[in-house]
Amino acid sequence: MARITGLGGVFLKLDGDTQALLSWYHDVLGLAVGAAGIGFMEPNLFTIITLDGHPDSALLNFTVDDLPAYLELLRGRGVTVLQEISQWEYGRFAQIADPQGRPIELWEPVEEAYRQLGAAEAAAWEAAQQAAVQQAAAPETAAQQAAAQQAAAAEVPGAE
Repeated sequence: MARITGLGGVFLKLDGDTQALLSWYHDVLGLAVGAAGIGFMEPNLFTIITLDGHPDSALLNFTVDDLPAYLELLRGRGVTVLQEISQWEYGRFAQIADPQGRPIELWEPVEEAYRQLGAAEAAAWEAAQQAAVQQAAAPETAAQQAAAQQAAAAEVPGAE
């Protein structure tokens, strides 16, 4: 079946010296940087695109393999930690600031819990969509039932 298999890129409008910012992502965060920007050649556990009108207009969320060790590495490089590690059932999170002050979220996922959460959210979305379709059809069904009852009553002598 033809389908989308992943996220091909994130395109951000940034102000200021983007080359200096790319250098920071390379030198400080250790990301692969090229002419087109930051590149990832390894498959991701999961990518979510949240359409919630984030107040910063965009929030980068990078997965990491050892959040406490990575935060210590970044602190040693002078990176500002905006939010210390918080624990959730599907992973640990922290936030740092890039050189322009924008938050970057770091996430150490708990793979199985996150897969279960993703499956549960997808199932809930599908159920809500089906319920909405059924609810939209319900008034028509009720009207059809009333008409059928009236027709049936009209066929029985003496019934009203």
